[in-house]
Amino acid sequence: MYRTLGLVLVALALLAAPLLWTSSLAQTMLTQIGIAIIACLAYNILLGQGGMLSFGHAVYSGLGGFLAIHTLNLASAGALAVPVSLIPLVGGLAGAFFAIVLGFVTTKKSGTTFAMITLGVGELRIRRGGAEEYFAIAGGFLQVRPDKVVVMAETADLASDIDLEKATEARREAEQALAEGFEEPADLARARASLQRALLRIRVAERHRREGPRSRG
Repeated sequence: MYRTLGLVLVALALLAAPLLWTSSLAQTMLTQIGIAIIACLAYNILLGQGGMLSFGHAVYSGLGGFLAIHTLNLASAGALAVPVSLIPLVGGLAGAFFAIVLGFVTTKKSGTTFAMITLGVGELRIRRGGAEEYFAIAGGFLQVRPDKVVVMAETADLASDIDLEKATEARREAEQALAEGFEEPADLARARASLQRALLRIRVAERHRREGPRSRG
């Protein structure tokens, strides 16, 4: 019930946003946000619900946008009688067309041959048998092979090994350093990265304290 109510409120907010922010910049930003939301929802269907790693998810969105802008140029020049309001539909249909054509071939093969993913600062969950372990990782690469997944992180802290007091102190030092300011952009980037890592360690450690070791039957 609450989830449905939340979705309804979000939908109403999205409908009201163009009426509240009417400037050209605001309309452009809202349009880009909407496009990003649609792309992320589609990716969530593939990876989050279907468990399929996408290697070219943005291709179909890019092809749809490419043909949509060329259609808009032709319509503006009078060479193509298409209402401007239907241009987004042209982009969607173009993306769907290429997805059907290319997907008919690519979905014939199951499994992942090989993939390499760049890791940022985030939380990694590993499930071994019925037990789950959480790590705070920063930097590195992740390899997806047919028989295993290899994680090569620059730093990886097991949740149970994180010292919450040290992580909190690291966060305070990073926040203080950011408040004082930097002359060099590289120093500012390092301070921001330190703050991100500290906040991540705190979140992972607090979850471990709150939930304890997790197991699935």
